[in-house]
Amino acid sequence: MRASEVKAAVVSAIEAVTPDSQASARDVFKHVDNAGRTGMRAPDRVFFVDVSALPNRADLLTVDAYTVQLAVTVLYSVAPSKTEDRVLSDVEKISQGLINLAAQNADLYAAEITPIDMFESESIIEARITVDVIYRLTGV
Repeated sequence: MRASEVKAAVVSAIEAVTPDSQASARDVFKHVDNAGRTGMRAPDRVFFVDVSALPNRADLLTVDAYTVQLAVTVLYSVAPSKTEDRVLSDVEKISQGLINLAAQNADLYAAEITPIDMFESESIIEARITVDVIYRLTGV
């Protein structure tokens, strides 16, 4: 597995998360790559995944273990009520989905999730999460 495949697995895991029971059928987690970010007015639960630390050897007993750090940013429009509750619930659900990632792929050793912060800018709330993944490097 390569770092780009780790990123794709993280994206897939987040897109598979089911929002709360109050969400509509159209209210899903949707990944947007770099090209789609500029000046966009994002609907709820649009997210980006960026590499925040380049792949590096992991301190494990095996020589093919590498680690990569990814930054996940989920966007929400500011609604009159319950936005904070939705964000908090979503971060819990995303964390659970990512923790289970290693169990679903033999080349992933572990995923550590660290919710960083939540802040409001103009009419958007951003929730940021750091994901450190240890994986087995293959295909080089």
